[in-house]
Amino acid sequence: MKENCFKNIKNLIFDMDDTLYPKNLGICKNGWERLFDVFRTDKKDEFGISHISIDDYKTHGDELLRRHKNFDWDSFMAYVCENDVSSIKTNHKLKEFLTVLPHKKIIYTDADYRHMNKVLQRLEVENLFDQKFTCFDAEFHFKPSEKSFNSFFEKTKINPLESAFFEDSSKNLAVAKKYGMMTILISEEQGDKAFCDFTFPSIEQALEMFK
Repeated sequence: MKENCFKNIKNLIFDMDDTLYPKNLGICKNGWERLFDVFRTDKKDEFGISHISIDDYKTHGDELLRRHKNFDWDSFMAYVCENDVSSIKTNHKLKEFLTVLPHKKIIYTDADYRHMNKVLQRLEVENLFDQKFTCFDAEFHFKPSEKSFNSFFEKTKINPLESAFFEDSSKNLAVAKKYGMMTILISEEQGDKAFCDFTFPSIEQALEMFK
C-alpha cells in the first residue's frame, strides 16, 4: 500500500514557519502581530497606507497593498518578518531526513529571504534544499492565493501530481489539493480528510513515511 501511495512522489515541498519548527515557539504568531500592528500604528504613514484601516486589511488582505504601484514591499516584509528566531534549535533528525531522502526538496514560504535564511540557519538545514521560493518569487501573492501557487509551479518547474506538500495551514492545503498534490498537515490537530491526505504532529514523523 505504501509503495502504491508514494511511488509517484518525486518532490517534497515544505512550508517553513510552524512546519519545520514547533508552532508553540510563537514566531509566526509574532509575525502576524507585527503585520497587524502596521495598521494600528504610525507605521501606516511610513509605508504610505494611512488610509487603510485594520478592518479593511482583514477583509481585503494584500490586494489593497498591490493597488499602490510603488508600494515598498521590501521594507514592509522586512518589518513584518523581523522576528527573534533564537528559540529555534538545530533539528538533527530533520537534517538526517533531508540528507538521505532522494527526492527533490523545495521550500515554499510566504516569508522574505532574510527571515527564511535565519530560520534555516538556526535549524542548520540551509544547504539541504534544491530550491527556495519566497514571497518575492511569488511577486507578493501569498498562500492560499492560486496566483501564488501558479507562480510557484511555473518558476520551480515541478509537477504538482508528483509532489507532497507539508504545511501547518489547512487553508493552504485545501488549495494544494486542487492541484493534485499529496497534502500533509503538520499539526497537533487532525485535518479535514477531504483535503488532508495525512496529519502528523511534527515534520520528523511525517518524513518517516518516505524512508
